[in-house]
Amino acid sequence: MVPQMEILAYDYETDIMWCDCGASNGTAEFAAAWFNHANSQGRQVTMNNRCGIVAGADFDTPEYTTFSSVSERKWESNQGMDPYSYGYNRATPASLYMNASTLIHSLVDMVSKNGNLLLDFGPKADGTIDATEVAHLLEAGIWIKANAEAVFNTTY
Repeated sequence: MVPQMEILAYDYETDIMWCDCGASNGTAEFAAAWFNHANSQGRQVTMNNRCGIVAGADFDTPEYTTFSSVSERKWESNQGMDPYSYGYNRATPASLYMNASTLIHSLVDMVSKNGNLLLDFGPKADGTIDATEVAHLLEAGIWIKANAEAVFNTTY
């Protein structure tokens, strides 16, 4: 993973290193160099707990779940609208996709506990998004827009 993290850090100057595996992999040395490099440029960068160094990570990333209570430590739950996949899965019936009510409930629950929601909706092979997912996102978006002050830039 380190060669890919170096490309993201130095060639693309990413501010967020969001990894998806937690194996021991040389990340500690990379992280020290990256944090120091960013600091020398006056930039702040962050890394999740799946990059291979849990103790040095800035935020946690539970998958398809939330915490039962407030966490003072920042966190982000990653979930797909499909309960079985982050990508489009033609075998999943539309009735099983996360609906607008569930999406809103999940978002509010996470924000109220000092977390973020990273929501995935995978495209079909032709690049389009499933119509049911689009409808649920648009419906949730109406609520989120109307209640933005309770969701964005808030504290737990």
